[in-house]
Amino acid sequence: MLEDIKAQYEKEHPKAKINITFGSSGTLVQQILNGASFDFFMAADNEFPLKLKAKGVAWGAMKTYAYGKLAIYSTSLDVTKGLSVLKDPAIKKIAIAKPETAPYGERSFELLKKMGLYESLKSKIVIGDNISQAAQFAFTGNAEIGFVALSLALAPEMKEKGHIIL
Repeated sequence: MLEDIKAQYEKEHPKAKINITFGSSGTLVQQILNGASFDFFMAADNEFPLKLKAKGVAWGAMKTYAYGKLAIYSTSLDVTKGLSVLKDPAIKKIAIAKPETAPYGERSFELLKKMGLYESLKSKIVIGDNISQAAQFAFTGNAEIGFVALSLALAPEMKEKGHIIL
């Protein structure tokens, strides 16, 4: 989707050169605080842009551009059962993004704790550096199930495998 926006912008502005860097919001913030130069920063929540602004390394208006949704994703399990699928003994690994740097990871842990599932599942959780890596773990079968951004679960290469909105 972002690649489509980039292509359209470059078509309308042929002299423009756009490089997109993907990563967890927290990791990108650390790079910016350590001198990395970005003209535009899109994060998965408001916390990270506000941190940059408070440190004096970002300016301009902050706007919400989208609301993300969390999904569970598996290539081998029926996720239409919702969170109850997490009780399946076939699950040895559950992929979640690193909560300190990835808002989707933080929301995943919050959800598991709120639903009273965290304690029974914590030994099965594997941490991805960002939401894309967590999705990759689930997509490749390195984890039987993963908490991912719905937008990733709907990507052409993943959407045929299975997902459910939480």
